[in-house]
Amino acid sequence: MKRIIDRLFKVVGIIIGAIFLICILFFVYHRIACFVEEKNHPSAFSFVEVDGKKISMQIQGEGEHTIVLLPGLGTTSPIYDFQPMADELAKNNKVITYEPFGYGYSDLTNKPRTIENECEELKQALDASGVDGPYVLMAHSIYGLDSIYFANKYPDYVEAVIGIDCTMPTMASYFGEEMPEDMPMAMDLMRITGLTRLLQMMDESQFVSDNSANLYSEANLDEQRIISVRIEANKNVIEQYNDIENKIDATYDFGYPDTMPILFFTTNDADKEKRGDGKTSKSLYETYITNPEIQSVITYDASHYMHWTKAKEMSDDVNDFVKEVFND
Repeated sequence: MKRIIDRLFKVVGIIIGAIFLICILFFVYHRIACFVEEKNHPSAFSFVEVDGKKISMQIQGEGEHTIVLLPGLGTTSPIYDFQPMADELAKNNKVITYEPFGYGYSDLTNKPRTIENECEELKQALDASGVDGPYVLMAHSIYGLDSIYFANKYPDYVEAVIGIDCTMPTMASYFGEEMPEDMPMAMDLMRITGLTRLLQMMDESQFVSDNSANLYSEANLDEQRIISVRIEANKNVIEQYNDIENKIDATYDFGYPDTMPILFFTTNDADKEKRGDGKTSKSLYETYITNPEIQSVITYDASHYMHWTKAKEMSDDVNDFVKEVFND
């Protein structure tokens, strides 16, 4: 019996050792692959310096108005994620697609991911871009909080705000939702050790834009895959996620002046169960409308990442909005 047990422990030890060796080899492969991929796929876009580090942005198109695209939380490659819509918008406007620290080709930063720091960095990046303001801030998801803070903090920089199913300060309280639990900083180990790469090999759908509408080229999606395994869930994104409640507190009492043009894109809630209180995504955004002549809400039958499938429609609506409110 003792001999059997000894052999069993020996087999288990061999298995554990083999698994450990495989993990080490995969880690080495991942680090080498990251180095090679970064070297062979350099950025084709612009950089500006903020706090001694690089901020990435794409500047394209010509027009009287400049639209600044701001990404949703954790969108690893905003330039590629927004590309179909940015290309459409750039036919009539100048468009800046902004990649905050920890996103896309931008550097990581050690500065806390507070809304104050994020908006100051955006201001400095726009100042360094060579593109004069004021700007039309077009923010997706969590950057709705940054856009409303920025519009109140730096009003001379903003001529209009457009939200893409964007987070609003009162959203959680309006729907009676609780704040999300903090994300462990240890999540960053997934990126460092290569677990993110392994997960992407198993199912890449969580790491690239949805191409069900055939708006993205294969080259675009390849770049998204390469970037995501290198920066997915990095420390800046985790810190940003964990600071959401502070961002809400900092902006909770903020609104928009009656004179500022506002356009919100949101979902029509077709995939959600109707609430007994009658509240909808549209009704939330309507609480921020104080001047219906230049402020409005448009709904689409689309997901939270509506620009994945509605790039052309959204671009057309933005152009109509800009022409109407600025009498272009």
